[in-house]
Amino acid sequence: MFSKRLSHLIHLGMLAVLIGLPFKLHAVAYCALRDPMLAIQTFYPGFTSYRSYLGVVGPDLRRVLDETLPYQLHFNEFGKHTLYVAYAGEKAIGLVHARSEKGDWGLDEIVWSFNMDLTVRDFRFQRSRSRWKDNLQDEVFKQALRGKGIEGLLQFLDADGSKFSKQISGLPPEAEKLAATVVRSALNTIVVTEYVWGDRLQVGRE
Repeated sequence: MFSKRLSHLIHLGMLAVLIGLPFKLHAVAYCALRDPMLAIQTFYPGFTSYRSYLGVVGPDLRRVLDETLPYQLHFNEFGKHTLYVAYAGEKAIGLVHARSEKGDWGLDEIVWSFNMDLTVRDFRFQRSRSRWKDNLQDEVFKQALRGKGIEGLLQFLDADGSKFSKQISGLPPEAEKLAATVVRSALNTIVVTEYVWGDRLQVGRE
């Protein structure tokens, strides 16, 4: 009886591991925006409404990313993603999208605000254990990224995209690793947004 019970418990334990495995494998891919209304209101104080658009990322995105970006992405993008579009009346005025990036102290969850031409408008950390996150949320660093698209953002990285390559006033050298993560996050978000929702919302084409 004890042997059968032990075998049953082991089987349940293995089943739990197998069930949990896909979530661990895809942990980097998904970052839920915890309070969309608050985020949109923070980024777009004059908005009157917003809409959420669900998109599905398929295997073709790997090729698009490889052709567009100089660095290799830890590829956990497959699945469903949500884009939020802020409106003033009938006019779309901006985008909000949340991403998870692998950091030194776990996942860095970054919420991005983009203009409709897919240039950076603003960002904030939803979650980060890095001691340097406040340095990057400083207005000087944000201003350096504002208005930048893919080509402009790539100028902040070295040739293979692994390191931050710009000098920004007030940014400690120790914060540059997180700065590179933030820039790569912006690049990843732009490519994913264009790929998944570009035709539907005409983003990046104004």
